[in-house]
Amino acid sequence: MMQLITEYIATCDAATTTTRAGQSSSQKRTGSAQPSIQRFWNCATAQRDERGAEVYPSKRSLCSYYNQHGQRLSGSDTSIEHIDPTTAHEVSNFRVHRAWPAAADADATLAALRRVVFDVLLRGGGGVPSPLADSAGLQAQRIDDDNSALDSNARYDDYEAMQTAYRVTNSATEDGDPGPEGVHQDAAHLTAVVLVGRDNVRGGLNRVWSLDQPCGKPSVADLTSNRLLAEVTLEMPFDTLLVRDREVKHEATAIAPADVRRPAVRDVLTFEVRPPMLAKAIADGAT
Repeated sequence: MMQLITEYIATCDAATTTTRAGQSSSQKRTGSAQPSIQRFWNCATAQRDERGAEVYPSKRSLCSYYNQHGQRLSGSDTSIEHIDPTTAHEVSNFRVHRAWPAAADADATLAALRRVVFDVLLRGGGGVPSPLADSAGLQAQRIDDDNSALDSNARYDDYEAMQTAYRVTNSATEDGDPGPEGVHQDAAHLTAVVLVGRDNVRGGLNRVWSLDQPCGKPSVADLTSNRLLAEVTLEMPFDTLLVRDREVKHEATAIAPADVRRPAVRDVLTFEVRPPMLAKAIADGAT
């Protein structure tokens, strides 16, 4: 699987292998430059609930839905997200995100990354045939998922990816918590978390938990339990964490500035891949 990711990302963005003037000290240590796609993160805005109130102002976003062919399935201005109801938080489970700019639809790097996540779904999704088999006229088999009856009739061609840019900031006015909800699930079949940039950042870990870990912020005892399955720091652009969302839970931890005189900024790209309306059905209590 890692070879698959490497092959795609090697073609994504040659700029990440060079060093440019004006890099932060953390970028110089890793020897990576700013990926070209990072320009889109400058368009990110605060998420809002159904009443128009800002949700998590320090976690700005862009969000749109795409199919495996790269066609946008959602609107040009905003996109709606339905949060998995197991999430432990004190805000609404309904989100309105700003949509990705139109230029993102044809961006070669984003298109390659979407191909990665759909290929991962294909190779690990329970016997779904390849797109080449589909093009030869063979009927797509269903993706079987014993953990969600709503997936039982889903076909590979039906799946959609919720593509989201998150910019998390720790500054004098922003708390730098990318996961205020703590341990949670995404109402998805597959979740991919792709690092795009870390500037002046300490912290920002990604953790994977077993299903019996309670949702919400973990305790000190939780961190030493066998429910914590993995803990990783995505450090280089395009470092990626893949999660089979119905089989585990996950979280991201807060960031802090390495140099307290400057804000800390962490840019992440996520893909949540699911059959159409799965998230809403879960949110409505269908499973």
